[in-house]
Amino acid sequence: SHGGRGGTTQGSFLAFGEAPAYDTFVRPDQSGSGGGGPSGGTGGGVIHIVSRKVTIDGIVSADGTDGQDDSGGGAGGSILIDVTNQGPFRGAGLMTANGGRGAGEGGGGAGGRITVNSKQELSHYTGKTYAYGGVAAEPGGPGTVFLNGHGNLQVDNFGRSALVAMTINCSQFDIVNSGAAAWVQHSTDELDDILVARGSHLVIATNTTGATLRADDDSMMHVVGNSRVTVTAFTDAKMVFNANTALVLTKDIDFTMKKKTDIFGAFDTQPTTKVYINKPLYLTPQTLAMEALNIAVSGHLESYTNITVRGHSARLEMIVDAGARILFDSKSGEVLIGLSQIAAQTVKVDGVFKSFPMERKVVGILSRLVQMPL
Repeated sequence: SHGGRGGTTQGSFLAFGEAPAYDTFVRPDQSGSGGGGPSGGTGGGVIHIVSRKVTIDGIVSADGTDGQDDSGGGAGGSILIDVTNQGPFRGAGLMTANGGRGAGEGGGGAGGRITVNSKQELSHYTGKTYAYGGVAAEPGGPGTVFLNGHGNLQVDNFGRSALVAMTINCSQFDIVNSGAAAWVQHSTDELDDILVARGSHLVIATNTTGATLRADDDSMMHVVGNSRVTVTAFTDAKMVFNANTALVLTKDIDFTMKKKTDIFGAFDTQPTTKVYINKPLYLTPQTLAMEALNIAVSGHLESYTNITVRGHSARLEMIVDAGARILFDSKSGEVLIGLSQIAAQTVKVDGVFKSFPMERKVVGILSRLVQMPL
């Protein structure tokens, strides 16, 4: 594999460590790996262009080749373009680092990595740039397209979705051992925007700072390992933060969560941060550092079902708009909440609630709104 993991045989899991993604999206310099099986395709090569002026009107390709006889496709290689002295990057051509097709039961090759280093405006390049996985019983995972100098990372698998571990509630084992996903593994603070499009799957396994996270309806991001993701905006992204990871929202920013989000790790907000939730947000006992949470109209906040919160607490200052629904399933412990305003139609509570610092006043409000038992 290269920028992503290759597709597996008929959607089965990969063995641990099999066909890993590798190389860095910032300055890729590795060729793609060959496809599995006796007649696997060859991996794409490495192309490095350095010039004060770069114009691409033709085709620049580092594609993997197709597999034969029930074998996997080769992974895409690397294309690195360095535009020096703040020169222009232009053209209407095509750059590709795509994975090769799998044959029969062979999986598709993963996409490679394409990076353009240019300080100039990139709108003068009107061509296409692709690093998608190869078609197969299970397609290869997407590679990465990085526009350095602008901090834009794109993951687009051209509508070729993985068959395994694309659900919101899959385990970390499922994620780490599934094919057909792009991976970001090297720590970076150079990202301003991460876009995951057209059914793609991105796994973030490193600390990432300062990025806007975006994804379409069919795509998904998973955060694994001990990664800490600090974002400046959070829109249209369907995400899972696995245990021991952290989502950190920067201060003085309003965030909108429009897609279903699971947080099994820490969710750290600043006192001035407002979070608007339009889809279910699932929290766990590890989620301890929330101070200012604003749920938009028709928002929905839940703790993860069938959990035990003994020894943990979530401190939330909540402003709940009319029409919102709040449901906490915390049967073994207490949740500490300070409510500055309540205008919800229905508030359901299963657990022990205390306020800080005005316990009597808030408990009095809750007693008029809470419907017990659930």
